[in-house]
Amino acid sequence: MDPTATLIADLKGHSSIGSTQLILAPMEKKIVTVSDDKTAKVWDINSGNILADLKGHTKAVLFAKFSSDGKNCWQLHQR
Repeated sequence: MDPTATLIADLKGHSSIGSTQLILAPMEKKIVTVSDDKTAKVWDINSGNILADLKGHTKAVLFAKFSSDGKNCWQLHQR
């Protein structure tokens, strides 16, 4: 870790330590994290608050992608 870096937010919300990916939305106002806890979470980048808790996956979520306008988010889980 860069010793000159500043912590912006500590994103707490996944029940498993194994979060695998963090994706920045095109407009840089939100991010999505995916995890092996079978969820994806959309976060407000400024406040660190959860905007959406995307549940219902039956396996670990491996990947997510925002649409080009940042309004939609797709997630992919294990088969």
